[in-house]
Amino acid sequence: MQRIDEEFWGARLYLWLERHLPASKGVRTAGVVLLAAVVIGFVVVLFVQPLLADDATTESRLFAYVGLFVVCFASAFFLLFPIPGLSFAAIGLVFQQGGYYDPVVVAIVACAGWSLGDAGIYVAGAVGSVSLEKQAPLPGRFRGLVRNLMDKLQRLMHSTMGAVILAAVSFIPNPIAGASVLAAGANRMRPLRFAIAIATGRLARGLVIAFAGGQVVDI
Repeated sequence: MQRIDEEFWGARLYLWLERHLPASKGVRTAGVVLLAAVVIGFVVVLFVQPLLADDATTESRLFAYVGLFVVCFASAFFLLFPIPGLSFAAIGLVFQQGGYYDPVVVAIVACAGWSLGDAGIYVAGAVGSVSLEKQAPLPGRFRGLVRNLMDKLQRLMHSTMGAVILAAVSFIPNPIAGASVLAAGANRMRPLRFAIAIATGRLARGLVIAFAGGQVVDI
């Protein structure tokens, strides 16, 4: 296991969580399963809610926004520990809510959830607590491909265009988004630069999807 650099700003939070979370792997797995069940429940309720309500009240809007934030956060944070279909469910919710609520607010809420989830992966990569090879165990002949992928991503994140590439990757749904965020953390991209790149890409994605949903619902 890679040694955690305790001088990194995110290491203190990581070490605090390590001290206070249950040590048992079984308990932690059960916690993840429980969280996944809660998120899936949110997804079902949020998809059905606008169809059952005749008019959107303040309370229903608030519930919808909170639920959207939770689902988007989970879809980004658990990209390396995937809950099947959650990323597509988050995009679908943004699309649907963009048709029923203010698409700008929907996009901002989704951006906040996605960005916070990405920040968790960034910190994990920076403190050396997550390895893509361990999270995605593959046959021996594919492990070299995974290493090469991470090496190339880290070089890209270190380049002058690293932030631009990260913003583009976070805008377009793709299977290497989580690995790119992990590489940005492992390469110690400056936190502010990382935050601006991620927020830019995620907000642009949210706006496009939410306004597209608004156009479809208006038809």
